Amino acid sequence: MIGLVCSVTDEASGLINHIKKRKFFKYSNIEIISGLINNKKIILVISGVGKVNAAHATTFFILKYRPEIIINFGIAGAFPGSGVSIGDIAIAEREIYADEGIYMTRGFSDMRFIGIPLLKTSNGKALYNEIVFNEGLLASVVNSLRKKGHLVKKGNFITVSTVTATKDRADYLRKRYRPLCESMEGAAVAHVCVMHGVECLEVRGISNFVGPRNRKAWDINAA
Repeated sequence: MIGLVCSVTDEASGLINHIKKRKFFKYSNIEIISGLINNKKIILVISGVGKVNAAHATTFFILKYRPEIIINFGIAGAFPGSGVSIGDIAIAEREIYADEGIYMTRGFSDMRFIGIPLLKTSNGKALYNEIVFNEGLLASVVNSLRKKGHLVKKGNFITVSTVTATKDRADYLRKRYRPLCESMEGAAVAHVCVMHGVECLEVRGISNFVGPRNRKAWDINAA
């Protein structure tokens, strides 16, 4: 079974219309929709915004439904200069927690500097701020989307607790991480999937550019 996770209903409205035999459920703050797409069983979970909500919903999803794969999807802002434009599709090769770490007079350092991993996997690997996705799975999805005529780019994504809405902050994050885009949930979903040994992908449509906030420049329909 394929699991789908997004943060808000607006990100899922187009997809929900394509789900046949829809059933709606609710658990805590989580909205759950089950049904069929192309005769394949899917379950969609709408988690709520932010890392805690995303981790809570993903954990519930995995323990309750045991999906073979979770696809985290939604809209995102692209970083200027990343090569991604409004309406393009971005797929994560790597998710990076951009906030977890320590801030000192010389600036920000991540969890590796502190020496405390965010997760130790079952094979003993320490994960600090970065989670790398399955290369073979990525290549298959990217090739499939490109054959259908979609503009797709893969690369780094970052997860933040605070939306980036100034040029200075956008420039700093772009220089440090070379990200395609940012979200407030992606790393948390991937983190929980690694914990439970479930494959994960993250796919986002680009609705705007990161930087000074201008909702009039957003194009959610294109994303």
